[in-house]
Amino acid sequence: MKAISSQGRLFWSMVEGPCIKSFRRLSKMQEIRFIVNEVPRRVIVDPQKSLLKVIREDLKLTGTKEGCSAGHCGTCAVLVDGEVVLSCRYPVAKTKDKEITTIEGIGTLKNPHPLQLAFAKAGAIQCGFCTPGMIIRSKSLLDKTLSPTKEEIKKALQPHICRCTGYQKIFEAVELAASYFRREMKSIKLKLEGKNTIGKTVTRIDALEKATGTTLYAADLAVGGCAHIKVLRSPHHHAKIIHIDTKEAEAIPGVLAVLTAKDVKGTNILKMAGDDQPILCSNKVRFIGDPVVAVAATSEEIASHALEKIEVAYEPLEPVMTLEDALKEGAVRVHDDRSNLFFEQPIIHGDVGKGFSEADIVLEKSYSTQTVEHGYLENDSGIAYIHENGQLVVMAAGQNIHAHRKTIAEALGLGLEKVRVIQTPTGGAFGGKLDVSVGGILGLAALKLKRPVRLVYTRSETFAATPKRHPFFMKVKVGAKKDGTLMALDFDVTADGGAYKSFSNSVIQRGVIHAQGPYRFPNAHVYGKAVYTNTAFKGAMRGFGVPQVAFAIESILDELASELKLDPLALRMKN
Repeated sequence: MKAISSQGRLFWSMVEGPCIKSFRRLSKMQEIRFIVNEVPRRVIVDPQKSLLKVIREDLKLTGTKEGCSAGHCGTCAVLVDGEVVLSCRYPVAKTKDKEITTIEGIGTLKNPHPLQLAFAKAGAIQCGFCTPGMIIRSKSLLDKTLSPTKEEIKKALQPHICRCTGYQKIFEAVELAASYFRREMKSIKLKLEGKNTIGKTVTRIDALEKATGTTLYAADLAVGGCAHIKVLRSPHHHAKIIHIDTKEAEAIPGVLAVLTAKDVKGTNILKMAGDDQPILCSNKVRFIGDPVVAVAATSEEIASHALEKIEVAYEPLEPVMTLEDALKEGAVRVHDDRSNLFFEQPIIHGDVGKGFSEADIVLEKSYSTQTVEHGYLENDSGIAYIHENGQLVVMAAGQNIHAHRKTIAEALGLGLEKVRVIQTPTGGAFGGKLDVSVGGILGLAALKLKRPVRLVYTRSETFAATPKRHPFFMKVKVGAKKDGTLMALDFDVTADGGAYKSFSNSVIQRGVIHAQGPYRFPNAHVYGKAVYTNTAFKGAMRGFGVPQVAFAIESILDELASELKLDPLALRMKN
């Protein structure tokens, strides 16, 4: 059975609806005047364009960040007539004749605001992507009261997400600034030099740059003549690609290139930790969000519009959605050339059978954990260009630039010396940016066009197309004496690796190593395996499989303590 559909309409109406609507409103431009950071400004824009887009694209003030475009994360906060607004959801038409303050208007590197100094001194800054929005909101609070309670600070910052630092240091930073404004201290001084630092608090060297919004993340980079890329993704869990028709998209004025797997000169495989993930899918898609076609155009709006005009003929295949489906006899294969079971790792010591036979109590339980999104606030993004020496340069957020360089070079058929990867300041990652996300497509487009290119994922794309924490299904069996002495452990782990290997092998290896926790089991058999399913691929995330197995071993020890009528802590200390 074959299904023919315009997958741009199916998938991108959800992801890029506002951009397409913007494309259709280009004839409705208006002049809008306002004051930004005490400077009168004038723009001619679509009045429904978000204030965030105007600030970043038209006014080139990149300190205000785009994290979600849905008003949920707080990175886009600015002041309008002294009140906080989330600029990603605020039409620029509403700012006519109003006064806008962005992070650049709060303070500068040469003349930082006390709040910016306080955030730096208190250690409230890590990746820094959420910091400008936090400082905007904190200033609004301190403009109203110089003696906020801890609860008032927490309530004020509630609309803001921070995935790195933890919130306590942020609360302390606001309290520190408030103390300064109450004249309880003469100044807020930062210790930035590297002398006599042992035993002393030292400020991060990049903290003040992040607090003032001057740090340039990948999406903040501006290169003249930059083309914009959008990606058409699979709406199917599992399907064959029968035909791709790009003629109508290619004919749209402003479209510079429409790229498919046929344009890739190398292996087309991103060999980071696996050997199975394409830059662009050639004959098959394996999860909803798999990249199929990339469009480069003179604007994001044109590129998004072109996606609607691409026709892809798919033959839907039976999807493998669960671990049971993946491992059953005669299971559909996610990858035609290999089994769904792609990695196994046992650890054995002692005599498990003997250990259980000598136990007074044997307890057997099953546990499962769910898929987890990293939730870093900076969406995957980057730029690429051809240097005058002929070298492909990719600038993107990441965590392993040397491996990224090798991966991109091989996938695109280039010698290693022909590729340079520059890691930009990274707005959160937690393992999620160990994989190559935008780099392959950026490199492909730059090589094709011989001009700078830019790709910035939407939040929907980041959710759909980047790796997640592995869900584990675990069967755990423990044996113990009546006094709580642990005798034996049998621990079986099955991890859902999703559509591609990514770092599944390492996650399983680390998981089985830590499955016993910090406890002495004289006899243990731990067996871990990873399988393919037609779901978003799973990769690295903080802990590398340890949080999942820790949940299981700690849970069963609590249940064992209950059965033995022992104190849970005493049981643990005994072993």
